[in-house]
Amino acid sequence: MIVRQALIDRWRAGAAVAKGGFIAAFGLIVLAEAVLKIAFGVAPVAGPIALFGSLALATNVVGLALLYRYRQTDINMASTYECSRNDVFANAGVLLAAFGVYVTASAWPDILIGLLIAALFLRSSVRVLRQAWPQFRAGVLHTA
Repeated sequence: MIVRQALIDRWRAGAAVAKGGFIAAFGLIVLAEAVLKIAFGVAPVAGPIALFGSLALATNVVGLALLYRYRQTDINMASTYECSRNDVFANAGVLLAAFGVYVTASAWPDILIGLLIAALFLRSSVRVLRQAWPQFRAGVLHTA
């Protein structure tokens, strides 16, 4: 039974490590997109951004509410909750960027919000990986 629980714990920690990697990848993708927008200066269209940002925000708020009571169950659920929380912040940022683009007719609100979202995701990935990696490593079973 102890061996079985150790395997389960290792799988959960491994899932959290994978999520930490995905969060980092998303952060780097958003950062690269912001850099490309700075380089080429293309202003996005505010209407579609606001529409899809609103739909995503509503969906992610529901998901976050459902995950709330499980956020401290284990490292895997904590990382899942953190991913969902990041999505809610990112969706709110997208709506703010859409408003800024609409008001200014400039790409800069979108770029600035994108940089903030990238920073949030990268910070979050470091946090998840710092918590999950030691648990994943500790879950290695040694046989006598």
